[in-house]
Amino acid sequence: MLKRTLLAASLMMVAGASQAEMIHADFNYGDRMVTVDTETGLAWMKFDLTRYYHLNSAEAATEAGGEFEGWSLADAGQVYELWENFFGEGTYTNHASYVDFTDTTYGVEMDEYNAFKEFMGGGAWGSSGYHYGSGYFWQDREASLMGRAGFIATSTGAGHYYAPEVSQGYSSDHYTGIYMVMDASLVTIDGELAFKVPLGGAAVASLGLLGMAGMRKRKGK
Repeated sequence: MLKRTLLAASLMMVAGASQAEMIHADFNYGDRMVTVDTETGLAWMKFDLTRYYHLNSAEAATEAGGEFEGWSLADAGQVYELWENFFGEGTYTNHASYVDFTDTTYGVEMDEYNAFKEFMGGGAWGSSGYHYGSGYFWQDREASLMGRAGFIATSTGAGHYYAPEVSQGYSSDHYTGIYMVMDASLVTIDGELAFKVPLGGAAVASLGLLGMAGMRKRKGK
């Protein structure tokens, strides 16, 4: 019963949003630096933990004894699916700078942008008034092409929009995290395993959460 209460409380944090069911979980005890996407059964590390890493160093940290042991770099398909679970289908597929990306051109609504900030993390790491919340991932590792998805923007949704579909050459900085994933059945909430089985429709149903239909994601715009 306690576990169901914890899960329900975490899910209620996105009540009223139209995207997906996201749950706060822990990297270290009680820190809520992990987010679980119940649609895919994947846990995502928040950008706060990886802003000083680049793709190669983050991957090295996943090896035995490393800071991120048990985690892995997300692939492009996983990032695309996460993006759709936050924003639905039909978002703008190119990067854009100095724009209001919450207008109809970009397919991002204010509540969706706020949910992304809450559940993927980031912070005031650069220019005053801007939230830095984006991450790198490999688009094509053999070709050394990476992608970037997220935002550097004000609280009103004005600034830089980074679409996951865009490829770019390898780079790194201290303002951008890394998309890192783990099986959600392995993450914890306050020291206890959050879930006994990998998440997905069946697992959510077994927890009695499917009735919370208002928190299901919108699949189309």
